[in-house]
Amino acid sequence: MKNFVPVLILLLTAACSSTPTRQLENSDTLRTRVEIAIARQLLNEVGTELPRLKGSMRSRYLEQKTRQFRRSVDLSALNSATLLEFHLLEFLDAAARVRWQGGNYETQVRALSSINVTFDDLDSQLLDTLNQIDQTLLEVNNPASMTISRHMEKVRQSARYPEDSFTGRQNYLDDLQQAMQASYEHSSWMNSNEVKALELRGQESGNAPFHYTNSSLVIDLNDVRSLPYFELEGIATFYGYPGRTAIEHLGTGSLRSLLQLPGYSFGWAWLMLEKHNAEKPLPAQLYFAKLMAGLALADLRLHSGTWSRDAAASYLFEQTPYGRDRLNKSLDYIQRRPGFYLAAFAGRLRFTELQRRCINSCDLPFLERLATLGPLPFDLLEERLLAEQIIQ
Repeated sequence: MKNFVPVLILLLTAACSSTPTRQLENSDTLRTRVEIAIARQLLNEVGTELPRLKGSMRSRYLEQKTRQFRRSVDLSALNSATLLEFHLLEFLDAAARVRWQGGNYETQVRALSSINVTFDDLDSQLLDTLNQIDQTLLEVNNPASMTISRHMEKVRQSARYPEDSFTGRQNYLDDLQQAMQASYEHSSWMNSNEVKALELRGQESGNAPFHYTNSSLVIDLNDVRSLPYFELEGIATFYGYPGRTAIEHLGTGSLRSLLQLPGYSFGWAWLMLEKHNAEKPLPAQLYFAKLMAGLALADLRLHSGTWSRDAAASYLFEQTPYGRDRLNKSLDYIQRRPGFYLAAFAGRLRFTELQRRCINSCDLPFLERLATLGPLPFDLLEERLLAEQIIQ
């Protein structure tokens, strides 16, 4: 508690230095200010120290800080904003313990999504989603006499890829940047004055085709033959604006920025991809949406023992227009991060369910409010929306 002595001295000094004509501060108000000051000090320590820690050290630190918070702070004296931050600390602690100590696949998916998932329901919803994408593709540009698998093969054979050279890689990054700019400009719900801060970085690393590092979208250019040009619009929506990065301008001082919650951040991106497809279905967007749904299904069936790796690879090759190298990299990622794609799909379903419960202003204002709130575990998000009378 010695770290809080300066804070307490300042508060008590301020309380005792009032002029005689000023009414003495109510003791309950002073107590509230002291409790909030202690809480904020602890939360600031977590925000500063946690990003430096990895593995078991991270888990032990969060467990220690959560216990210290409960011992040191009277939760009943906190305001709603500070209490929310404490609940975020509790979630970070629980999620870190699951990641470090392991647990079964279902527990992992719940930690990554913050949702009490049911695998049978998710499997059924994924099949429905894949079927809807196929039906839309048939309506958009595919003759009814051609099967989906034959259509995918046709797209794969005619696909254009970046040139395997320095210039070809740079041209690909430039084209992706232009696609992201166009996606941003066509997103009517976003604030046109918002600063677009996403940086694209190409690396030849052999890692996942697309991933985020230090607020940058990193594209693996090790094998440019795995990056078809037909997916540029889908990538621009899902990974850029109006997808995941739209919810990452959180400012400072909140533990939201420390959440590793693909159920929310990538679930949001998935929701934006589907909204684009609903407004103006384009084959390029639909192909990428089908890849995401197919990877989520593979995630579920691989880790529940329903599919082998070969069965998952065969399914994805038949049902999407992507090459085997790209699909194998994606399956490698699924096996390294079990539950990631399935958590993202579960988050998309939860966003849709929350929007159905919206009371009014359920289109653009609802999306704007979600982006303003930023990432939260879904139970905390629901509490916030209910308190603001946005949903019922």
